Amino acid sequence: MPVIIAVLLGLVFAVGWVDYLAGLEVSVSFLYLIPIALGTWVAGRCIGNIVALASAGVWLGADFLAGHIYGHWFVPLWNTLTLAIPFLVLAALLASIREANEGLEQTVARRTKALQAENAERRRAEEDLRHAINDVREIHAELQRTQFQLIEAAKMESVGLLSAGVAHELKNPLMTLSLGADYFLNRRPETRTKHS
Repeated sequence: MPVIIAVLLGLVFAVGWVDYLAGLEVSVSFLYLIPIALGTWVAGRCIGNIVALASAGVWLGADFLAGHIYGHWFVPLWNTLTLAIPFLVLAALLASIREANEGLEQTVARRTKALQAENAERRRAEEDLRHAINDVREIHAELQRTQFQLIEAAKMESVGLLSAGVAHELKNPLMTLSLGADYFLNRRPETRTKHS
């Protein structure tokens, strides 16, 4: 931080030297805004205020050294005050902008981190959903296989019932024929001879 202050004050004195050399013929007071803006943006409000007050003081010194004659001794002080106030306002405004910028950067960083966490959670949820869909597909395939097996079992049961019904229907007449055949085969021989 001391290096920054030294560089900025060196820049202020360089602008003051240009101000002294130019005199009243060329107004270079706007050049004081450069070190004030740099100091405020790089090092903060306090350093910006220090550079602003130093700039006003260097401007007053350059004005006195140039030997300008004013009608009253208070005029250079008044001019210094009228420059110091905008310099301090500039430092305050730039510090506010810098703070707002840092706040926005922190907000963006927090929001980015939150969005990254949300994206990671979403990816995990999508992966879980893919696994669930695959599980459902496997279960559906298993259900289809089981349904096919049940249909085949029902067909076999129907065929079995149909076969049993046909067998029963065939068995009754065959039993009658079989009984009749047994009857004729087992008839006593004496009965046979009577009829012959």
